[in-house]
Amino acid sequence: MDPGIATWAATNVGVVTSGTVILVGALTTWDNHRGRDHQVTTIETNLGTRIGDLGTRIDVVDKKVDEVKEEIKHTQAIALGAAYVSFTGNQAMKNKWAKDIEKYVMSDYKDCHTVKGIAKVASGK
Repeated sequence: MDPGIATWAATNVGVVTSGTVILVGALTTWDNHRGRDHQVTTIETNLGTRIGDLGTRIDVVDKKVDEVKEEIKHTQAIALGAAYVSFTGNQAMKNKWAKDIEKYVMSDYKDCHTVKGIAKVASGK
């Protein structure tokens, strides 16, 4: 990925439009559960990616504005699946869900130049 894109996104998160998808872990949702570090490690292990601090490592994929509504549906589903992968103690299910989610992400973003991690639409919420 072009590091210039990540730098721009890290310094302009407040102005990222709905037509841009930021690929990150939904870390704020997980902070109240078993701990942020554990969640990051779990997702990194299962999806084979690095999920970093919003201010340091952000992968950005530009999307067409008319795709945003569908993106939100997809990314919400991915986030829910990722949360299950992270919280369940069943390793077999963790592996199954990780593969399913990874496949889902790859399918949704196969036309993009960067595919990593789990997606979250920058909606300001």
